[in-house]
Amino acid sequence: MQNLFLYSDKLHSFIRELNIPSKQQTIYLEECHREIIVVRDDLIHPVISGNKWRKLNYHLQHFSAHTYHGISSMGGCFSNHLHALAFTCHQLGIPCTLFIYGWNGEWNSQTLIDCKNWNAELIPITRNSASEFRQSGIKKLQETHPMYYWIPEGGGGLTGEKGIKELTDELPQGFDTDNNLLVCACGTGTTIQGILNSTSYCKVSTMKIVKMAHYPWELNNRIQWITTAQAHSFAKKDPNLMEFIHAFEEKYDILLDPVYTAPLMRNLIGQTNLDSYQNIYFIHTGGLQSNRMN
Repeated sequence: MQNLFLYSDKLHSFIRELNIPSKQQTIYLEECHREIIVVRDDLIHPVISGNKWRKLNYHLQHFSAHTYHGISSMGGCFSNHLHALAFTCHQLGIPCTLFIYGWNGEWNSQTLIDCKNWNAELIPITRNSASEFRQSGIKKLQETHPMYYWIPEGGGGLTGEKGIKELTDELPQGFDTDNNLLVCACGTGTTIQGILNSTSYCKVSTMKIVKMAHYPWELNNRIQWITTAQAHSFAKKDPNLMEFIHAFEEKYDILLDPVYTAPLMRNLIGQTNLDSYQNIYFIHTGGLQSNRMN
C-alpha cells in the first residue's frame, strides 16, 4: 500500500507547481491578415509541456491509486512522450522502464541521454516487437516486468484522451461552434481523438507528420486536413524550417518545435480558407526538447 500514499502525495504536490490553466496568447499573422489564439500548453512546465502532460496526467493518477511497482511505455529515440515520462517518474521516485524501437543500445540521442540521467531503464526492441507491444503492451510487459503499469505509445488510450478534455475545458465558454477552428498537431492521434470526444461542433485542423499514418477518426466530417504536409524526419533538422522557427520566435516570442508545431504553423499560414472562421485556436503541444535533434 506504500505508493497509495507516497506517490499520490508527491503527484498532487507536483501538479500544484504546473502552470495550468494555460495562457492564451493572441497574435496577428500578417501573411493571413488575421488574428489567431495560441493556447500556450508549452508553458505548462519546462520539461513536461504541452499534450505530453495532458496525456500523462490521468495515467499517473491511476498508477498512484494502485499498487503497481513501476511504469513502462514504448517509443522511438526522439520520443517527447518518453522524455516527459522519464522526467516525471524521476521527480516522483517511480521506477521507469522504457522500450525503445529503432535503437541498437549503442548510439544515444539527447532524448535518451536525458532518460538515462533520470534513471530510466532503457531496453532496445525490434520494430516487430514494437508492433506486438502496440497490439498487447500489457501482456508483453508482464513477461519481464510484472506489476508494472503500461502506458501506450505516446500516452494514448482512453486514459490519455481523458486529459485532453481538461485542455478543451480551459477554452472560452461557447467556443464549441462550427465557425471556430482548433488547430493541433498529430502524432499518435490521441490528442485529436480527445478533442473530438470532448467537443461537438468546432472544426479541427491537423496534418500528417508521418505520411503513411492512419487514424480511426481521419474521415470525421469535422476534420480539416492540411494536405500540403510533407513527411518530416525525426532525426534531422530542415534548415528552411529552422529559419522559420527562429523568425517566428523573434516576432512572436513563441518557440515552436521542428517535428510538430513548426511544420503545422508554417502550413497553416499557407491556407486560404482561414477567413471563414470566427476564431482560430492553435494548440501548442510543446515537444520543445526536439529542437536539440542533430
